[in-house]
Amino acid sequence: LAIPTWDSGALVVDVGSGEKVFALQGQSFGVSDVDWSPDGRWIATSSPDSTVRIWEANTGRPRFTLVGHSAEVVAADWSPDSAHIVTGSSDGTAKVWEITEEETREVLSLPAQERGGGLWVAFSPDGQRVMTGDQGITAVKIWDVSPSGDQEWANLPAASGEPGGVAFTPDGRHVVASSGAGSVTMWDAETAGRSLKIDGDPASPDPPPEILAVDVSPDGRLIAAAGSVARVWDAKTGEEVFAVRSAGGVEDVAWNSDGTLLATASSEGLVKVVDRSGLEKSVLRGDPGFRFSSVRFSADGRRLATARLPTGRLDPTSPQVAIWDWARGDVVTRIEVAAEGLAFDTTGRR
Repeated sequence: LAIPTWDSGALVVDVGSGEKVFALQGQSFGVSDVDWSPDGRWIATSSPDSTVRIWEANTGRPRFTLVGHSAEVVAADWSPDSAHIVTGSSDGTAKVWEITEEETREVLSLPAQERGGGLWVAFSPDGQRVMTGDQGITAVKIWDVSPSGDQEWANLPAASGEPGGVAFTPDGRHVVASSGAGSVTMWDAETAGRSLKIDGDPASPDPPPEILAVDVSPDGRLIAAAGSVARVWDAKTGEEVFAVRSAGGVEDVAWNSDGTLLATASSEGLVKVVDRSGLEKSVLRGDPGFRFSSVRFSADGRRLATARLPTGRLDPTSPQVAIWDWARGDVVTRIEVAAEGLAFDTTGRR
């Protein structure tokens, strides 16, 4: 039996003898709620310090800490399959988390509602819905948290590792997601079924290169990805079509509106424009001491916008965004703002 206490965290005791097996300690201000997962593997303790801690139920060893609420977590509840937990807080929000053997991640945040001192939460028996109610009993809400629910259209898993980029295919039927661990996956946006996965070279002894961004050509036939090199794959077969190499690696990739050109932005201040076969059409060189973080074509393809950041100390007086006439290699306009990313509007005027 797991027992929450205000002074010493939570205690796990043997029901037959009444003896303490172990204590679950480490959260500030004690524990306000304790929940044993249905499969018996995990114990979750909710705390006034705004965290939820996940413990191994057999050993009492702490495994994960869920951080995201801004006030006391008053309640939690496991889904029937023990794969998710919902948490309710005095900040007026409820959050749904995915729990696996290796990691946790927040998959839903249910919006703030009337606050009456804390938000209580419960999963439905089928795990498809969540009920929330505040302590003031002024609002009880039912949320559809199933993959096809209106709270979240689809939840597409990605490979473990740092997140990379994401992009819709032009027809909107698929989503291409990349992972910092080096894979690119295409998902059916309606069924969440996987239709293509591209991994690093299986014959290479080196770990797969990280992927920082992806872009799909307007005709949907090619997938471009930024990483240690820019790689372009056939969207149907997953075969590599060509690669663009730049010193220091590639931070971003972007197709022009008709898909005839691809721009790659280098972490060492170089932009390369290539055609669909990888043939180099233009090279734009930035100032020393800066890396290009983002690149985009205007709608008519005549202009190219780049965002840059300093590789050393930030100088707020240095212009950071440039609009290029890429064919001539000239900067047309500079915008004095520090920028990580950018995008043109459909007219190309903004």
